[in-house]
Amino acid sequence: MLFELSMFSGWIFVWFLFYYIKIIEYNPFLFLIIAFIVGTSYRIYYFIINNAPICVIKKYFIINFVGKIIPAFLIYNNLIYIHDIFFGFILGIIFIFFMIINKLDIMNEYHVFFDSMLGKNENIYITNIIYDYINKK
Repeated sequence: MLFELSMFSGWIFVWFLFYYIKIIEYNPFLFLIIAFIVGTSYRIYYFIINNAPICVIKKYFIINFVGKIIPAFLIYNNLIYIHDIFFGFILGIIFIFFMIINKLDIMNEYHVFFDSMLGKNENIYITNIIYDYINKK
C-alpha cells in the first residue's frame, strides 16, 4: 500500500503545506474545498450503505476537518488566480499518471481506505494512525 499517495486529497494537503510555507505560489484553496465537498459526499454515502458506526463517521470528519477545513481556513483570505486552478488540474493529471504507472485503480484505493476505517482490512494509513494516537485512552 502506498498510504495516502493513492488519495488525491493527500496530494492536495501536501500542496497546501508547500503553499503555506511558501515553497510554491499556487493557492490550493479551491481544491481543498472541492475535495472536502466531493469527498465527504461520497464517503458519507459509502458509510451509510455499509452501516458504518457513528465513531467511524466521527473519525472521518475529524480527519477531513484537520486535512481540509483547517488548511482552507488558514488561506481563505489569499486571492485565487487562474494559474492556481491550472496548477491544480496539472497536479490532478500527474496524480492520474502516478496511479496508472503504479497500476492502481482510483476507486478501489478509496474503497480500501474506507474499508480500513470500517475494520474490514488490515491496511494501515497515516491518517488512521494519527487519529488513533490522538484518541488514545
